[in-house]
Amino acid sequence: MKKIIFLASFLLLLLPFVSADIALPFSLMTLPFFPLILLVEVIVFWLLINKVFKIEVNFWKSLLIIFAANVVSSLLGTFLLIERFIFNLTIFLLVTFILSAFIEFGIYLLFFVKKKSKKINLLWISFAVNFLTYLGLAVLYLLIPNF
Repeated sequence: MKKIIFLASFLLLLLPFVSADIALPFSLMTLPFFPLILLVEVIVFWLLINKVFKIEVNFWKSLLIIFAANVVSSLLGTFLLIERFIFNLTIFLLVTFILSAFIEFGIYLLFFVKKKSKKINLLWISFAVNFLTYLGLAVLYLLIPNF
């Protein structure tokens, strides 16, 4: 229990430093946040998939899955340029959060084709993982208005 409390506290401290995928696509400004995104998302993904949903996935495969999913969603964010069409910050974050969650869910499915896992569990995991990074992004936007 102490480890979980420590991990949760650690993740809460990281929230102001995390970025998000489609909302902040690859650029020189956002690239330094990518390792933090991976760290937060891989820990949450690994805990959820192994402890909550009881699907055995080792840590390194979890890292590979999260890395692939975030690269794909960030690349799509680079080319979609959603911020040009949505000027309201709240709507922008909501739309990009939903898109990121579904895109990353699609990548998760590719890794779990042969495993007996419920697709709805992977969708829940994708939304939970992206919720944390988008919560961090929302905090960044609030703390740094011109971010």
